[in-house]
Amino acid sequence: LKKDNTKKIVINGAEMFKRIFEGINDYYATQPFYRALFLFGFTGRRKSEILKLKWENMDLDNNYYWIEGTKNNEKQKYELPNFIKEALLQIQDAHTGLVFKSPVTGRMLKNTDGQMNKLKKHLEMPELTLHYMRNVLVSALAERGTEAITLSGMLGHRDATTINKYLSLSYHNSSKKG
Repeated sequence: LKKDNTKKIVINGAEMFKRIFEGINDYYATQPFYRALFLFGFTGRRKSEILKLKWENMDLDNNYYWIEGTKNNEKQKYELPNFIKEALLQIQDAHTGLVFKSPVTGRMLKNTDGQMNKLKKHLEMPELTLHYMRNVLVSALAERGTEAITLSGMLGHRDATTINKYLSLSYHNSSKKG
């Protein structure tokens, strides 16, 4: 299988960010498990990082969490936004072990495609994936002037130039600022 290195372009990242964020909160309003899962995607987390996340790696009192076994083999600490914390606290669970374990087997979720397909349909966005949310996040923040080094750190990159895979430049906004 040949890897597709085609960059996914995000136009009007801030508008798209708002639309997806509101869509997640609307569609999963009564399902905090999936609301939290998909909102983690909005903080730049990879699917594997979300699915491996453990309650023991959450500090709900001080609003941060850490990820072990990252793509670059580092333990990384991240801020826990209130909009995710609120959903996490609503999850009916013993709050031990995996955060996003299968409601059926109690083991790590292997597949989120069914729920993602429902969200895509709700938003009428066939291109939406957890990974695409990284592109949307970075493009929305770049439109607002966030520096590339900060964006790269948010995504957990060791090399700041990796951000170029995710960042869609807004030529119009850049020309206005210039």
